[in-house]
Parts: sequence; structure tokens; C-alpha cells
Amino acid sequence: MTNPTRLALLCAAIIVWCAGAAHAEDVPPRTNEVAPSTESTTPAEATLATEASTPPASLPSVDVDATPPADSIDVAAMQDFLDGFFATAMESVHVPGAVFVFVENGRVVLKRGYGFANLETKARVDPDTTLFQVASVSKLFTATAVMQLYEQGKLQLDEDVNAYLGAFKIPATFPKPVTLHSLLTHTAGFDERGIGMGARTAKEWRPLGEYLAERMPPRVRPVGDGASYSNHGVGLEGYIVERVSGVPFNDYVAKNIYQPLGMTHSTFAIIDPLPTALAQGYRFDGSRFKPEPFVYNNLIPAGGVLTTGDDIARFMIAHLQNGQYGDARILNEATAKEMHARQYSADPRMQGSAGQFFEDNVNGYAAIQHGGDLPGFASMLYLIPEKNAGFFVSSNVDRDELRRLLTKVFMDRFYPAITPPPPMRSSTDFKQRAALYIGRYRDNRHEEKGLAKVAAMLSEVHVSPGENDGELIVHSGDRATRMIELDPGLFRDEDADHRVLFTPGRMDSEHASFRKLAVWETTPVQQLFIATVLFVFLTTIIGAIGRSFSRAVLRRADSTDRTTRIARGLAFGAAVLNIVTLIGLGWGLIGTDPNEFLFGMPLPFKAILCLPPITTALAAGMVIALLLLLFGRVLTAGAKFRYAIVTVAAAAMVPFFWYWNLYGFRW
Repeated sequence: MTNPTRLALLCAAIIVWCAGAAHAEDVPPRTNEVAPSTESTTPAEATLATEASTPPASLPSVDVDATPPADSIDVAAMQDFLDGFFATAMESVHVPGAVFVFVENGRVVLKRGYGFANLETKARVDPDTTLFQVASVSKLFTATAVMQLYEQGKLQLDEDVNAYLGAFKIPATFPKPVTLHSLLTHTAGFDERGIGMGARTAKEWRPLGEYLAERMPPRVRPVGDGASYSNHGVGLEGYIVERVSGVPFNDYVAKNIYQPLGMTHSTFAIIDPLPTALAQGYRFDGSRFKPEPFVYNNLIPAGGVLTTGDDIARFMIAHLQNGQYGDARILNEATAKEMHARQYSADPRMQGSAGQFFEDNVNGYAAIQHGGDLPGFASMLYLIPEKNAGFFVSSNVDRDELRRLLTKVFMDRFYPAITPPPPMRSSTDFKQRAALYIGRYRDNRHEEKGLAKVAAMLSEVHVSPGENDGELIVHSGDRATRMIELDPGLFRDEDADHRVLFTPGRMDSEHASFRKLAVWETTPVQQLFIATVLFVFLTTIIGAIGRSFSRAVLRRADSTDRTTRIARGLAFGAAVLNIVTLIGLGWGLIGTDPNEFLFGMPLPFKAILCLPPITTALAAGMVIALLLLLFGRVLTAGAKFRYAIVTVAAAAMVPFFWYWNLYGFRW
């Protein structure tokens, strides 16, 4: 492979990785998800850093009922198990601090703090007082608020949301209107938008209605056409709560959820200065922990809750008891059951989503859950209604390995499989249909209309044939999952009851939908294109420099005609600027903290985006020049052919820039 080709492929990889920072918010976490990995490569070193250390587990008090029910978990065994798990896992996956809470039968059975809330001050995690930014777990509070107003008759789940909006409306892009039901199930069909979703300071933070009026993404799919996780959709839910209740969203939640449950530490409020009890978020760079700046979320209903382990335990108990906590009630029983019931699935044979909860099934136990990620924090709230039990875990590092490991080992240890899963079987005519499934797919949760579309390369899922008849291998990030066909088009993970469904041109997992890509859209073809045009542009520049150097050494004047000189000047300019655009985007991103995109588009990239219109104009000039040269007699046939090649490369950049939304500062 030539050096230019290696450089091109490296550039493409850099662009794809770093653009993924626009998707810093979470997707629904799964123990064995057939979905794209959201982990990024090691980011550039930040200025402020602290030495990595393996935080020992702290030992706060355990809250245990004196006379637990006979069918309850063995608390002492659970404590010993968790202390050992966290001590080992936190070291293994590099987590400075974590909180864990387990509830059962209407009481807090166990609450534990592990490690450090702040490495600089050496403050320990306290499950009663340490605040964590729980990111998208916040969506469950927003959904609860929506359901409260629904049961009061102030909201209708199937009403066009425009009936509740004021200054701005959701356009009627498709015949079926956006409803609260579609927002609660992430099936409204909104585009993804991650750039500028947060603010660095409380002063830069924007009120919810103002932000949504300017930044609400367009509709790109009809309502119900697959699932696509949407932070802005949940932000819209919160804004509707504001509009209908007549009070700010945080005030509504404080009065109607926090106060009845006694959640005295929790808030959606934008606080400045930040409370001292707030855990410091970190990122591990491979050798040490680096503090992450706090994100003032412009979409607070989607990810703005600050809470403690003890506070959120009350919220969990209320949901497990269908809205009741002690003498207080935040939802009527029927409303709570409706919120917990399945509201959407791609197929009745698959798990789906409830009212912001996502269905899960581990070891035969049906569960509802929601995870959350923001820079410096990762969380999971997990409920097992049939056991009237649940757990919550949050850590102050933005990696999801801890919660994924915990979910698996916790369920295996305390809720082992009651009966073995049904035997795997495959259809007899699989070979005739396998070609319909094999290929590359893209998650609907990508930015279709904005600059961050390049991150879609990260969410590409490759489906290949397995070794045996009836098998497919689903490659997602660095994971490969063996899937066995149960019915035509319906496949099951060999290790868990997680399923995917293939229909023409599409794949649906339990919480996401994917579109099958045309060959030219796939990452390998796009990388090959970048490598090819970079090679052409580099040889063009080298040739121009060589001609100039030769004339200088031989001291002879340029004898070519004016048309040829202009044509070569256009080619040189187009080659230089296209290389600067491609490599500049990639190289510039190396030195930019990916999380910076949460706060807006960095200035260097705004400057680079000025170049595509210029290269397009140069390409148009090259096409005209090529026509003149072809009918002229100055250049040899070989020179004309070479000029045609570079002209085609420059012209090919136009659809490339258009496809990846590199025209018009669209973010």
C-alpha cells in the first residue's frame, strides 16, 4: 500500500472517529446489544489531569430492614459479592467512583458507595449525599411527568403535539403527526443532532423553549417507521410539560415527583456554582484520569437530573409499586402499569419499549430499564417488576463497561435462569434467503441532515454469513455476535434472548432500526474513494512542483499557452484545497477534545468548511478547461488524459461533500 493511501485511510478513520463526538449522549444500554459500539479511541490529552489510581472500596453503612421477607435476597451475601465485584471491576475498567443501590419489596435493601467522588479532594462516594449527573436516566422523570398530566386529562398521548406548542411548531413533513406516544417510544422520526446540545457555563445555558425553537431537528422518517433514539424528542416532552402546567419544568418535577418521594437532594435546576456534593466526572486516557467539564444540558428533560443513590431508590420503589411510595402516590396504578407496558416493538416476537423504559430480559426475567451517559458519567436504572426489585448504578467516568458487567454478573448471581432457553433452530431454506440479509447497515440514529453525518460510519453494522446453516454473524464495533434464525428473517443471539428482524432493506434490533446501505455508501468504499482522490491530488501537486523545479533548474521559460497555464492552475488549486479540507478535518480533530462538539462547532472546523464551495468552483472551471484542452493541440494525448483524471477527481468531490453535508455550515 502506498504512503498516500495509508495517509488517506488514516485521515478517513480520524474524521469518522472524531465526528462521533456529536453523539455524546447515550443509546439504550444492553447486556448483549446488536447495535453499534459508542466507544471512541483515546482522545487528545487535556491540560488538566490527575494520576490514575485504583480506588479502594469505601464502606458506608448498609440500610437493611430488621425483618426482611422470607423470599428476599440474602443481604450479607449481596454485600460481599458487590464489594468484591466493584473492587475488581473498577480497577479493570478504570472507574474512580461509583454508587450502587438495590431495592426490593418497597424498601432499600442495600446502598453502597465505592471509591472517590473527587480524586483531587479525595472525597469518597456517599450513597446518601454524593450527587451524580445521571444523564438519560433523567428521561424517566420526564416521562413520569407526562403521564401525570395524561392521567389528569391535560395531555392526550395520541394528540398532535402542535396542540400543546406555542411559538414554534413541528412541521407536517409526513401525513401522520408527531404525538407524545411517538416521543415516549422514540418513533417520532426526528433527525439526530448532538452538536451544541450543552453549554460550558450556566450563563451560556439556554432556556428549553428558546433552544428547541432554534435547534429542533427536522423530521426525516414517518412516525412509527422504526425506532431512533431522540434526545430532542424528550426535550420536547419536557417543554410540553412546561407549557401545559404553566410552570418551569424543574419546578414541576420538584413539586410533583421529588417532594412526594422525599428526594431532597435531586434537581433538574441549572446550578451555579455547582454543589460541592457533586461528583467530579472523569475520562481515563489509558494512563490517568482527566477531569471532564460539567455539561449544562440545554435539553435538561433528556439528561439534566442530579441525584443521589438514596434519592433515586425512592423513585425506583415508586415505579415498582405502580406509582406509590409509602403514603405518597406519584401515578395512579393504572397509569403506572400503562407506562411500564410495551408501547412499541418492531415485531410482537421481540422486546421493545414502554413509556421511556426499554424492555430487557435476562435469565428469563422480564425487566424495564434505562441507561445514561454524559462526559464523565455513566448510569443505569434497572427494574425487575415480577420480583418487585431493582438496582441503580452510576459511576463518574463516561464508559459503560461497569454497568454492562454488573448487569450480567448481578443477574446471574441473584436471578439465575429458572428454565433453560428454548432450543435454537434454523429454517431449512436459509441458504436461499441469506443473501437478503448479508450486507452493511446504518443505524437510524445518525445525523442525516447535518455535518455530523460522518459519524454514521461508526454506526455501520456488518452482517456476514456464519459457519453453519441458519447462522449470521453481526459485527458491531469490536463485537461479533452469532445469531441463529428462529423464523424466516427473525434471529436470536446465541447467548441471550435478544433478537433482530430482517425485512427488505432493513434490520431492526429491539431498540434501534437500521437501513441497509447501497454498496457506494459503505465505509470501505468511502475510504477507498478518499484514498484514491488523495493519491490523484498528491500526484497532481508533485507534478506541478516538478515542472516548476525543472524549469528553474534548466532556466527556461514556461512555453505553454495561456489556456493550459490556467487549466493547470485550477488543477493545482483544487488539489491543494481538497487535500487541506480532507486532511485538515482529520488532523484538526486529533487535537480537539471530542466532547467539545457538545458545546458547539469549534472555530477551526468552521474555517475548514469554507473550502468546499471554493473547490467546487475550481472543479467547474476545470471541466470547462478540460473541454478546451481536448479540442486543442498544445498538450499530448497523455497530458490530456492525466488532466481528465484530476478533473474527474475534483468533480467527484462535489457529490462527496454533498452526501456528507459539508456544504452550507449545517450543524
